[in-house]
Amino acid sequence: METAQDEWRMTLKAILADEQEAKRIIKESKISGMSLNRWINGTSTPNKAYLLKLLETVPAALANTLFMQLQQARLLKEGDIEAPPLPVEEPIGIPAEFYDQVARTVGSTSETLRTWTICQLVLRQCSAQLLASSEPNSLMATILTCTPPLGPHDSIRSLRE
Repeated sequence: METAQDEWRMTLKAILADEQEAKRIIKESKISGMSLNRWINGTSTPNKAYLLKLLETVPAALANTLFMQLQQARLLKEGDIEAPPLPVEEPIGIPAEFYDQVARTVGSTSETLRTWTICQLVLRQCSAQLLASSEPNSLMATILTCTPPLGPHDSIRSLRE
């Protein structure tokens, strides 16, 4: 069973799963990546000053959720900041950087590992978008794999979910 301590750590882990976003947060907040990893793993707990810096730098759509989770974990109180940051409505779509990352992965991963590596990338992106969504039931994802054709002129025979 998840506790309030686990919830904020899982949200932070999902936010930092995007490598570019993690680098941006580390740079803007001036919180080391090592510290962020220790917070996620539960080996240390951040003080209030660092949590406030973190809230200022996470994506606006997730700042309010993270703030409420930190309150439930009793790491922050209502009066610690003037008001929780309001989410900014951003258009939901698949960012171009994600397509670039998949294309680079296709070119740099061996054929035996390619399918599962791309599946992991897609699931990570889906998780990040689901967490960023202002509507909790607004995303559905299904990953399908094609059964390869037997010959170069044959068609795909089936899909596997």
